[in-house]
Amino acid sequence: MGMPRKGSRRIEVNGDTYLWRVRGDDYSKRWVSGLSPVMLTLTCQRDEERPGRVMQVTLRSLNPNVGDPDLDPIHQATLHPEEVRQIITHALSKGWGPSERGGAFHLKAQERQPEPAQYEIVTRS
Repeated sequence: MGMPRKGSRRIEVNGDTYLWRVRGDDYSKRWVSGLSPVMLTLTCQRDEERPGRVMQVTLRSLNPNVGDPDLDPIHQATLHPEEVRQIITHALSKGWGPSERGGAFHLKAQERQPEPAQYEIVTRS
């Protein structure tokens, strides 16, 4: 099943167009409970008539200011298009076949992370 187009952003990587969207933690619950850091889930798929597998990756912010209740939560955890492009390229190199059929491809934590290191890839159970 493909991801919804509404609310998704487009990005071009190596001549192919992808859709992507980011989901974040519930900031209020995290602050009340004192939990940190911010976790984001990035979901991508190739923008095709009949989309194939989606790619999902969970990211943990490495920004030391993230989680500070005095800062505006909207601006604390942002994923920029260039970072998304690098993550897509990394996922492709790790075996994601965006035209293949099947369940979601979950990018797992690895020894080496794509640069720049604003976020680290984590494996969520």
